[in-house]
Amino acid sequence: QKCKDLTQLFNNNQNKKTESELKEGLARLDSLETIHVNSHGCYYDYILLKSLIDIAKAMLSSALARKESRGAHQRLDYPETNEEYLKTTVISFDNDELKITFNDTEERMSW
Repeated sequence: QKCKDLTQLFNNNQNKKTESELKEGLARLDSLETIHVNSHGCYYDYILLKSLIDIAKAMLSSALARKESRGAHQRLDYPETNEEYLKTTVISFDNDELKITFNDTEERMSW
């Protein structure tokens, strides 16, 4: 059921690009994270779902942080392009906390 909920959340939020809609999507993701694995559950499914939730959070958080419209990234509440965001969005997790930074497009990625 949680996978169906996540799929529905993706389908419903992929074109919603206002701050309030993105925050609502993140809140729904938080509610999906309350997964309990019991002896009858499939651990593989749990790991897969947790990974998909992390990816979804990264996508929605990135869209929320980028306050502009550019290319495929369109925000209804920020319809103009903002040169401040002519950067590469870098998402990382530090102790299970999502971190978003913007690197100049000329900077090399240092993973």
